[in-house]
Amino acid sequence: VNIASLYQYFPNKEAIVAAVYATKLASDVEARILECQPKLATDVEAEVLKTRGIENVANGSLEDALRVVIQGYVSLSRRLSRLNAEFYGRYNRMFDLLTYGDKQAVALGLPLFEEWFPTLLERHRARLRVVDLPLASLLAIRAMEGALRFAVEERPDLLESEAFQEELLALLLRFLEVRPA
Repeated sequence: VNIASLYQYFPNKEAIVAAVYATKLASDVEARILECQPKLATDVEAEVLKTRGIENVANGSLEDALRVVIQGYVSLSRRLSRLNAEFYGRYNRMFDLLTYGDKQAVALGLPLFEEWFPTLLERHRARLRVVDLPLASLLAIRAMEGALRFAVEERPDLLESEAFQEELLALLLRFLEVRPA
């Protein structure tokens, strides 16, 4: 491709790399969402059972549901960082994982994450200290995002650490003050 033609579509090299990341992000998020879904034989079954995968996550223990969410976002951040750690560390804020996840969820007929998460907390209300579930949900989501951004930008080695994921889980559980099951 002629370089002049390429720069008609992209203002600089970073924009080209960003397009690659956006494509990778969209496909990875869709794959992750589909991993939660049961394997289906027909389109009719797919429509009927579409939300059951995400519901199965929500119906399990709160710890397990939070662990699945954390693992999903850490795994995606890890894969994007491996494409080019320096670029992803510098520009990761451009790739709002929740927004991409929500776009893929809507395309698959699933609930938005910020709608699903308070529902998850509601199912486990008896075990929670928090009263205002929408506010607690928002703060928990933002705390997770903040921890992931810190890891991506300043400590990418943490993305490879199981201890990081377990401590992030512990942080969320302590914030919510989950009583033992």
